[in-house]
Amino acid sequence: MRCLVKKSSVLVVVMLCASACILAQKRDKGSPGSPWFSLRISDYRHDWRGPGMYRIEIGLTNISKEPRHSDGCAVLRGLYTAKVVYNGVPIEERNGADRRQREAEMRRAYCKLDLPGKIPPGYTSYDYLLVGGRYDMSKPGKYEITIARETDPDHPGQSVTVTSNTLAILVPDPTATTPN
Repeated sequence: MRCLVKKSSVLVVVMLCASACILAQKRDKGSPGSPWFSLRISDYRHDWRGPGMYRIEIGLTNISKEPRHSDGCAVLRGLYTAKVVYNGVPIEERNGADRRQREAEMRRAYCKLDLPGKIPPGYTSYDYLLVGGRYDMSKPGKYEITIARETDPDHPGQSVTVTSNTLAILVPDPTATTPN
């Protein structure tokens, strides 16, 4: 009987230690609901791109207390998702299936354009997304653009979606007369 009690108490101690180790590992990796970055977008359009070809500057700021890994070619790998609303109605992306296939191929390939690195706490890394190439933004009216990104796209159970501010772009009617 004493042997059984000793073995049972050893088993309980081992299980308590194992559960404490698992909790510590989860705490080190971060928990869902506590993103390590924030997103801020702004218009980064150049005149040479032509009407409707809007480029968005995405600022990813490390809001954690430790340096974090920056993914190379984040735009080409499809780490950002865009939502575009035209006059209050969401619009569909052009050739979305083709884009997703290219992004999946890029996730498997080595990125030669942008080397990944570390983002120190408080610093911002910038990416650029050609939204006007994905969506038809040539019609006059008000377009609202929001960008989102997962904190850990390789581990969906531990990831949380971070959403940017909403950027409004007004496209004027070219046939409207301007007041003098």
